[in-house]
Amino acid sequence: MLGYHYPHATAHYQQAVELDPMDWVALEGLARCAGEQGDHVSAIAWQEKAIDALPENLHWISGFLWPRISDWAGQLGDTETAFKSAIEGFRANVRCTLAETTYITLLDQRGRSVELVECLRKLAATDVPGASYNALVRLFVRNEDVFEAIGRACAKEGRPEFVLEALKEAMDIVDGGDREEVKIVLPYKAGRFKYTFYGLEQAATTLLESFLKRLAQKNESVQRVHAVARKDARNLLAQLYFDAAVSEWKSVPTRDSRPASADKLKQLAVGVSTGFGDDYEGFDLFRTDYPAMLWGRWLRDYKGVEGGKWRKCFRARLLEEMNTVDDDDPTNDTLGISSLAISLFHAGDRANAAAIMAILFRAGTTKSPQTTDMNPEAAEKTNGLKLNISQTESMSHACSNCQKGLEEVSELHICEVCPGQVSWCVECLALLRAPEERKAAPYLHRCNPFHDFYRAWPIPPEALHVAAQSFENGVTVRMEWLEELRRQWWA
Repeated sequence: MLGYHYPHATAHYQQAVELDPMDWVALEGLARCAGEQGDHVSAIAWQEKAIDALPENLHWISGFLWPRISDWAGQLGDTETAFKSAIEGFRANVRCTLAETTYITLLDQRGRSVELVECLRKLAATDVPGASYNALVRLFVRNEDVFEAIGRACAKEGRPEFVLEALKEAMDIVDGGDREEVKIVLPYKAGRFKYTFYGLEQAATTLLESFLKRLAQKNESVQRVHAVARKDARNLLAQLYFDAAVSEWKSVPTRDSRPASADKLKQLAVGVSTGFGDDYEGFDLFRTDYPAMLWGRWLRDYKGVEGGKWRKCFRARLLEEMNTVDDDDPTNDTLGISSLAISLFHAGDRANAAAIMAILFRAGTTKSPQTTDMNPEAAEKTNGLKLNISQTESMSHACSNCQKGLEEVSELHICEVCPGQVSWCVECLALLRAPEERKAAPYLHRCNPFHDFYRAWPIPPEALHVAAQSFENGVTVRMEWLEELRRQWWA
C-alpha cells in the first residue's frame, strides 16, 4: 500500500481472507485500500469485520480501527455512525492518540463541552506507558490539532486549571527534548490558547514573544513554513501591546506618558528606525501591516501628534489597497476593497470606511425596499468603476461569537481595532462589555470591550451612495470618489 498500488494490494489481501476469514490484518488492509480509493461504504464494512475478528486479548487494537470508521462515515455524511465509532474507539483504548483526537474533535463539533472536559480529566488521569506524564500532556507534546476544540470546551465549562497545568508540563518537556519543530510552534499555540480561551493576556504576550524570538533564529526555509503563524502572532501581539498601552495611558492620561508596551508596539511597526520617542524627527520606514496601523492609531488618538507623523503609518498601505481596487485584476476586488475599509477605520476615516462597508453589505443582500439601485446625484455620470464583488464573500459577515449571519441579527457591529474583521451582534456586544458575562463566553477574549465599534448593519442610508454610483448588475464605484481618496493620501 505504501506505493499506492491499491488494486495489487487488494488482490493479495483478498487471497489472505479466503485462506482465513478471521485474518483481521488482511481485513483491515482491505478496508484501508477501499478507503484510500474513496469507496467508504466498503471500507466501513471491511473494517467492522476486522474489529469483529480481533482476538479478545487484542481488543485494544480496535482503538486504532474505530477512528477510521468514524472518518469514513463522516465523509459519507453519516454523522451518527461517525460519532458512535469515535466513542467506541475511545472506550476501547484511551491511550490511543488517534482515538483520543477523533473523540475530542467530534465532541467539539457537537458542542458537547461537558463530556469533552470529562474526557480531558480521564486523559489527565491516564499514564502513558514508558513516559513520566499523562495522556493529556502527550496530546500537547505531540502538537495534536485539538487546541481549538479543547479551548472551546474549557471556556464553556469554567476554564479548568488542570488543562493549563498539562499545557505547562508539555512545554517543559518539549523544551527539554529534541523536537525542534514543536519547540518553535508550541509557544505560539499555547499563547493563542491562553489568550482566546482563558483571557490570560500577559501569559499570552510572553509566549508569543518567545515564539517570534525562536522563529527568528531559524533559517529562511523554516521561517517560510511558519509565515502564517508569524503574521498572526505579530498581529495579536500588536493588539495586546496597544490595549496595554491604552490601559496604562488611561490611568495617567498625559501626552508625556510613555508606556513600555507602546515602545514594543513601535518595534513591530517599523522596518527601519533610529529612535522610539513620540517626537522623534529622524527616519522611520514603516511596514504596511497591522502593527504599523495600530502605532499610527496610538500616535493620533492618544499621543496627539500632528498628522504628518501618524499618517506615515498608513500611506503606503492605503495606496497599495487603492491600487487593487482599480487594477486590471477583477479577482482581487472584494479582498482589496474589504482590506481598504479596515485600513480606513484605523486611519480615522470612518466616513469612507463606512461607505465601503455599505457596498460590501449591500452587494451581498437582496434589494431593500428603502434603497434605490442608482445614486440620484450620480445618475447622469458615466465615469464609474465596475467592481467584481463576490456575493459569497460579501455574505460571509457573521457574529464572531454566536456565528449568526445577517439574516438572523438585528444589528452587526464591526470592531475597528482588532486584526481582520471581528464582528458582534448587538446581544454579543453587550456580553463583551459585561465583565461577568464575558468570563463565561468562549470567544469574547478575542476582542476588547474598550475598542471602537461601527454599526455596519443595517446599512446606514447616508453611507450607501458615498462611494457607490450604482448597484445595477453588480457594483459600480464613483471614480471621482476613489481619485479624491487617493489624492488625500498622496499629500
